Amino acid sequence: MYIFPQKRWALIILAFLLWSIFSIHGTASTPEDHTAAAIPADIQADLDQHFFVPVIVTLGEQPNGPYTPLSTGKERSSGRSHRTQMLVKKLQATARASREKIEPIINEESRKGNIRNYTPFWIVNAFKAEVNAAALQRLSNHPQVQHIRSDRRHYVLPSNLLTSSSEQGLNTPYNTSKQKPGTESGIWNLELIKAPAVWKTGITGEDVVVAIMDTGVNPNHPALQGHYRGDLPGHSHKTSWYDATADSGREDDSPRDLNGHGTHIAGLILGGKPEEPLGVAPGANWIGVNIFSKGLAWDSHIIQAFQWLMAPGGDPQNAPHIINCSWASRPEFAEDHLQWEILYNLEQAGILVVFAAGNNKTAGPGSPASYPHALAVGAVQKNGDKIEIADFSSRGPVEWQGINYLKPELTAPGVNIRSAWLKEDYFTLDGTSLAAAHVSGAAALLLESNPQLLPFEIVSILKKTTAWDPAWNKNGERPNNAYGFGLLDAYEAVRANTVPSREIIFSDGAEEGVMNWSTSPDNPWKITREKVYDGKLAFADSPWENYKNKAASWLGLAKPLSLERYQSPVLSFWHFYGLQKGKNREDDYAYIEISPDGQNWLSLYRFSGTNRQYQPFSLPLNLPPDVKSFYLRFRLQSNNNGPGKGWYLDNITVTAQPLTPGTDDPAPETEDKPPLKGTNQLGGDLNNDGCIDLTDLALWAFAWHSRPGDKNWNPLADLNNDGFVDAYDLDLLMQKLGAHNNSS
Repeated sequence: MYIFPQKRWALIILAFLLWSIFSIHGTASTPEDHTAAAIPADIQADLDQHFFVPVIVTLGEQPNGPYTPLSTGKERSSGRSHRTQMLVKKLQATARASREKIEPIINEESRKGNIRNYTPFWIVNAFKAEVNAAALQRLSNHPQVQHIRSDRRHYVLPSNLLTSSSEQGLNTPYNTSKQKPGTESGIWNLELIKAPAVWKTGITGEDVVVAIMDTGVNPNHPALQGHYRGDLPGHSHKTSWYDATADSGREDDSPRDLNGHGTHIAGLILGGKPEEPLGVAPGANWIGVNIFSKGLAWDSHIIQAFQWLMAPGGDPQNAPHIINCSWASRPEFAEDHLQWEILYNLEQAGILVVFAAGNNKTAGPGSPASYPHALAVGAVQKNGDKIEIADFSSRGPVEWQGINYLKPELTAPGVNIRSAWLKEDYFTLDGTSLAAAHVSGAAALLLESNPQLLPFEIVSILKKTTAWDPAWNKNGERPNNAYGFGLLDAYEAVRANTVPSREIIFSDGAEEGVMNWSTSPDNPWKITREKVYDGKLAFADSPWENYKNKAASWLGLAKPLSLERYQSPVLSFWHFYGLQKGKNREDDYAYIEISPDGQNWLSLYRFSGTNRQYQPFSLPLNLPPDVKSFYLRFRLQSNNNGPGKGWYLDNITVTAQPLTPGTDDPAPETEDKPPLKGTNQLGGDLNNDGCIDLTDLALWAFAWHSRPGDKNWNPLADLNNDGFVDAYDLDLLMQKLGAHNNSS
């Protein structure tokens, strides 16, 4: 071993002391514990007025197994039905396991008269019921119960359509017309988004199924005849129509629309034919679900509708390609999480969901259009030769856990839009409802042109091919919170219908240690050989031992990943997790989180229970468009259930689409850099100059006694990866310094 001269040792110690005098110490915070299920104040207030209150109870158990919305090759074309079937089985198995534990109590309370109208769900592990105070208290104390909330009836139709208090349609003197589609100058909306140019190429949306989740649809309207999937061979009303508002949620005999709104939306998406145009994709077929009663929709009916659409008639092979949701909640419910996991499950099943942004003006969209991973559509109007945002169209941003997200993502025509109506009539409406329908129709055209496209890829193509008027910059540079990325352009979208190329912008298989990461100081993550998917090492929160009770640990990127030249990042990795289930409290969870600044973290997805073996996982990372870099974090939280086996991660990869000059922000002129992978190839080389010398020692000394989150924290100085720079790291650095000098 190389022995340093005494004089050099003195210089080293002096340098270390000088730097350590100026080091700044701080504290790193750890995530807070989650609270157990509580009875919300609004439910308590309702119980003061009513003996029974409608509630939705979310259960803690989560489905295990891979989440893989990304697929390649044959899996894209032939694997959609198989993936959906496997997903449905997984969701149903999870819900069934939870029901076995809680239904004895529900049955007992039902016999006592404390619970009525109990309906379980599986698309999200929850159930609806009407309960009294005694049942509510018992449910809140049950170990399976994670969250209790009111079953609200607050979703509305974002159009200028007024509804009566009667179930029998409208009570208002609207002027309707029996004029055939395409016989007046009223197809300005289709021409604006260039739908006729797409039809000329022979693409009309053929073989694409769009679900109209609305007030129902009139299948006998002349503009919709021949479009109903229930009339096709191998299908029936059972696989193509559902009324979520019917008693016990049973499937009704035949489609109907007592309101007119759903028929209008269906006509706008796919009505007519190219020679008599009415809808954007006249070759597509529709299935329908009614969720509205007296102009409003219950939360539970929304869940039932999404659940049926994942397996119409009980068979996932009947699932639609697109679900159009031309409805919205009020802006005060923008942060309602009820359908957060449902949207992820629908995307995993390969189903694109399109939402109206709502007609709330600057108050912004309500949920679920407000979700970061939801596609919200605003409305534009024609004002002479100008195209302008409609006054009523909801504007963003929306805030989630301290992060501002752009809303809407797209805009489309939404004023003076003519489409099918009750009986054989036609009618003109305004609203973001109609704008959303244009996007659903354009997505159908895009899917016919390339059936292999996945939901997030469709969204990416639609956004990057939008049209933009420089006059819209008065609302902010593109994209902004009025027009989003711009005006829908169906023709350009179809022209750009190839599966977007992706590049690896980050890859870490743990083979170089945790040099790319920071970790929780009290419970640091480490590399391990204990459980590995590929290579020799993997990341783990507690290798070779169980995590402790109430443990809170995290592994986060030490440096942000740059998106200056990229868009639409997707996270992929292999993992094994064994997390303890809650006995009398909430489960232990593992979270995936992102942050634009390293301070405000948004939880995107969580795991509980165990997946039993290494499995793949991938997830689109939805970020605000102005975010040019982001942090990624994996967090394990024990809610007093430990010990447990923990979380093991391997082959962590982030891919993204390169920006295309001319359609997105121009790529900056920077030197080409390889993907970030084990950036510190020479352990102890803090300045990455290829050698270990006194400069590295001085840099190391500046990080002395720091932890992740401290101002002077440097993960490269934490040579033993324990989340703290101390004398042990100094000893390792001195060994490396001696070895390097001895070999050079």
